[in-house]
Amino acid sequence: MEKYAIQKIILRKLTEKKAHNKSQFVKKVALIITEADPHRKTKPEYLVQRKIRKMEEDGLVKIFDTAFSPFITITKAGRQKLAQMKLLSPESILPREWDGLWRIVVVNAKREEKELQDSLRYILRKAKFVQLKASVWISPLPLEELVAEVRRNLDLKRKLFVFVAQTVDSFTQEELEEIYLERILNEKK
Repeated sequence: MEKYAIQKIILRKLTEKKAHNKSQFVKKVALIITEADPHRKTKPEYLVQRKIRKMEEDGLVKIFDTAFSPFITITKAGRQKLAQMKLLSPESILPREWDGLWRIVVVNAKREEKELQDSLRYILRKAKFVQLKASVWISPLPLEELVAEVRRNLDLKRKLFVFVAQTVDSFTQEELEEIYLERILNEKK
């Protein structure tokens, strides 16, 4: 299994419900790991417990101790990490053809929300958006659904907006193409 595979499995499973009984959750994830790699020497339950502890330290998950039993849930930071993982995964094939429309993303985050701004900047760069202004990003690729999913998953209502420009004047079109190509090529260096 790849380095972050267990973490990805945990984060994906946590999005299925608001909270999970921790011991049952560990068993479910351990079963998935066993099915993927039946010859693993380390006990899967141990690996999952260790990964959950690390993820809790990193703020990706939260564990609630109740009188009944401990419960585990994904945090906002965990949802951001999962969105990043999805974007970087091989099965997340970014479209390569331009349909003639520009996608404009506007980030409406306060200065105090630096961590959110940094996460969105990272996600947008990985999705091949380029920054036009401090809070405005553009892309010719049809990725509005990806951005909408990020918005939904991270609960960014009134913080992230996506516009698809069907008509752009010829001067602006040329400038956007220049800016986009210039910045994409500079990032590859």
